[in-house]
Amino acid sequence: MYQDQSSRIGKISEQYTNDQYGTLLVGLGTYYLKHQDYNRGFQLILNGLDFANKIKNKDSILECIKIFEEFRYCAIEEAKLRYKKMIREV
Repeated sequence: MYQDQSSRIGKISEQYTNDQYGTLLVGLGTYYLKHQDYNRGFQLILNGLDFANKIKNKDSILECIKIFEEFRYCAIEEAKLRYKKMIREV
C-alpha cells in the first residue's frame, strides 16, 4: 500500500516516494513474470504503468512497456486489452 514516508530528518519528498513506489511495482511485476506467475506479474506491471503515467515518470513508463512487451506472449487477452487502453493514454 502506498503511503507517505518520513525519516528522522523530516518528511521525504513526495516525488522520491512516488518514484520508489513505481520502481517497487515494476520490480515485483518483473519478479513474478520471471517466476511464471503471469497473472500477478502483469497486474503489477500494468498498475506500475498506470501509476507512472499519473506521476509523469517517463523512465518508469518505458520500463513497464519494455517488460510488458518482453512477456507479451504470456499475457491473457484481458491484460493485453488493458495495456492497449493504457498505452493510448500515455
